[in-house]
Amino acid sequence: MEGLYRRIEELCRLEGLNITQMCRLAGVSRGALTDLKSGRKAGLSAATLTKLSEFFGVSVDYLLGGTPEGAVVKKREEQEDLDLLKAYFLRKTGRLPTLEELKGLEDYVEIYLKSLGFSASRP
Repeated sequence: MEGLYRRIEELCRLEGLNITQMCRLAGVSRGALTDLKSGRKAGLSAATLTKLSEFFGVSVDYLLGGTPEGAVVKKREEQEDLDLLKAYFLRKTGRLPTLEELKGLEDYVEIYLKSLGFSASRP
């Protein structure tokens, strides 16, 4: 699945990450992607595709070569919010957050905003 690897590479480029960084953040085996790139593997497991889909905010169908229509799950504003959280975490810890840590940060901010009387929706 040469096209799958290329699509993952492109998504990494758009996120400003290399494959190794993305694998660490998404909890995906770097070896699995190396095997995919070299042709030693024909595809990725459903679990790995799901992790990649959630990480990039795209559908599994899109990763597998589907058309872009309806592929993007995250809205641009949501991605910008996540990028800010990632940058803050990186500044404070010297590393990027894992997906689990990023989700925890999102949850914490939502709880904090609610405690201040703000609703979950945007103004």
